[in-house]
Amino acid sequence: MAGRVASRPLSGETVFAPRRPRVYEPPPASAHGGPPLFLDRPAPPAVPSFAASESEGDARWEESELQPPYPSDQVEKEVATELHPVERVEPQASPSKTLAGEASSDQIHVLGNDVQGKYIAHALAGRNYLPPVRLIVHKRAMQQMWEAAGRSIDLLRDGRHIVNDRAVPELAVHHRLCSNRPLPGESDEPIDHLIVTVPSSSVIRAFAAIKHRVDEQTTVCLVQDGLGLVEALNEAYFPDPQSRPSYVLAHMTHQLLPVEGRPFSVRELKQGRLYLTALPRDLGQTQIRYHPPVERLLRPSHLLRLLTTTPGLHAGGFSLDRFLRFKLSSVVFKSVVDPLTVVLDCTYDKLVGNAYATQLMDQLLGEIVNVIMRLPEFRDSPRRDEFRGAGFRKEIFSRLARKGRSDSRMRSLTERGWEGDIDFLNGYFIKRGREVGVRCPANETVLWMVKSKHAAQLAERRREVAFEGW
Repeated sequence: MAGRVASRPLSGETVFAPRRPRVYEPPPASAHGGPPLFLDRPAPPAVPSFAASESEGDARWEESELQPPYPSDQVEKEVATELHPVERVEPQASPSKTLAGEASSDQIHVLGNDVQGKYIAHALAGRNYLPPVRLIVHKRAMQQMWEAAGRSIDLLRDGRHIVNDRAVPELAVHHRLCSNRPLPGESDEPIDHLIVTVPSSSVIRAFAAIKHRVDEQTTVCLVQDGLGLVEALNEAYFPDPQSRPSYVLAHMTHQLLPVEGRPFSVRELKQGRLYLTALPRDLGQTQIRYHPPVERLLRPSHLLRLLTTTPGLHAGGFSLDRFLRFKLSSVVFKSVVDPLTVVLDCTYDKLVGNAYATQLMDQLLGEIVNVIMRLPEFRDSPRRDEFRGAGFRKEIFSRLARKGRSDSRMRSLTERGWEGDIDFLNGYFIKRGREVGVRCPANETVLWMVKSKHAAQLAERRREVAFEGW
C-alpha cells in the first residue's frame, strides 16, 4: 500500500512509521482578492436512472434513506420540482495540526450514498481549505449519475438550494477479477479519515472493497443506528490489534429526506446534532513500542476537530458515558418497537393501544435495561439511573405515539427482501447480555422471528424474479 514506510524496530519487531500526510494546497485567490466563491446556479437537473443488475448487498448499501422519521404523507407533497435561489457558500478555515503540533492530513472519505452520507459530504465540501471530500462509490453507474447531476451535492434547506461541488467520486469495486491491481478509476492510496454511513447490516460488505486501504493510522467514524460494529469490523478484517484503525462513534439526529430523481440532493427538514465520541485504541498487553507513540498521534482528535468546526453539522465531542445516553435511547427504541412492526406487519400507530404488543414491548425493554445496567462501560456513569424506573419507559412509549402512521425502516427493508439492522439492535443486547450473564429470551425470540420473515420475503422475491425470467 502506497505511503507506508518501515521504521527501525525498537523491541525486536518491525513496526511502521506514520505515513507522511498529504498536504493540500488551497485554491488560488480569485480576482476580487479573497478565496473563490461558488457561482450561483439553478438546481441540478433530475438524473435519469441507469439500469443495472445488482445483488441484494449492492442495492442495500447504496440505497438512500427509505423512510422519514415521521408520517410519510406529511412529506410526499414536498418534492422539489421548482427552482429556488442558490445560496453562496463561504469558505471556512480549518485546523491542519494535531494538538501535539504534528501535521495531519485533512483528507476525508465518505462511504455511504444515503442521505446522511451526502449531508455530511455536503457540509465538508463547503470548507474551501479542506481537500475536496472523496465519495466512495462501488460501481461506475454512480459516477455517471454524478456527472449527470452537475458534479455537485445539492442541499434543500428552508426553500433554498445550497450547492457544493468540491467533492470527488472515487470508485471502489467489491471484487477484483484475476488481479489485485486497481481498476481504472480506483485508488490504492491509504485512507486517513473515513466516515461510514451505510446501514449497519451492510458495513461489513461495503468495507470489503477498501479494507486494504485502512490500517492502524486510519480513523473510522461510524454513523449507524445500531451498536457492535466496531467488534464486527475487527473480527472480520482487523483481528490483529496492532493493525486496527482508531474508531469514532457517531449519533446523528438531523431529519433528512432524499429528493426523488436527484441522487445527489438532500432535503433537510429539521436540523439536529451530530454526537461524537472517540473510542480508546486498545493495544492490549503487547510490548511493541511505536515511534512516535500512538497516544501522541491523536488522529481521532484531529477528525473530531474537523467535524466539530464544520458549520451545518452541529457536531460535538462527548465522553463515552454521555454519548451512550444519547445513543442508547435511540437504539433501545428501535430494538423494542421496530421488530414488532415487522412481526405484526403494521405501522407504528397499530402498536399503540395494543395490550399484547405493549406487554411484549415491556418484556423486551426489561431485558435490555438489565443488560445496560451491567455494561462495564456504563457501570460508573452518573446517567445510569436514567434508564431505570418508569421514566425511561414513558420516554419510549411517548416516542412511539409521536411516530403516528409512519412505517419503520426495518419493515420497509424486510418487505423488499433486504436484511435489516436487527443483528446490531436486539442482537447487540443479546450478545452483551451473554457477556455479563443476563439472558434475553424475548429478544432472542423476536430476532429469530424477524429473520424468518426476512427469509420468507427474500424467497418470495426470488420466485417472482424466476417467474418473470421464465
